Amino acid sequence: MKVFKFGGASVKDSESVRNVAAILSSFKKDQVVVVVSAMGKTTNALENVVNAYMKNDPGRHEALDGVKMFHDKILNDLGFPADHPVRHHVNNCFVEIEWILEEPPARDYN
Repeated sequence: MKVFKFGGASVKDSESVRNVAAILSSFKKDQVVVVVSAMGKTTNALENVVNAYMKNDPGRHEALDGVKMFHDKILNDLGFPADHPVRHHVNNCFVEIEWILEEPPARDYN
């Protein structure tokens, strides 16, 4: 079994995602486990969303919008149509985050 982990710069844009697909395509006959962590600077961007949320900063929604736009651009560049299930899944994840941002923080995040 082969285990691959991709994240950060290795999945920072559509070209990088295509490169990951090309790498994985050479292991079609193998059993593989693929782990994908945050794309590009997404971890930092999400930390900014959390910090704004914890401070009840009204800019928290705009911070999340930046993360959404980043992912939407990659989906567009990869050619996923608007009705593709991947888009629905990604959108649902962001909707759940938006719901959380509407509620007051319930606990310390440290």
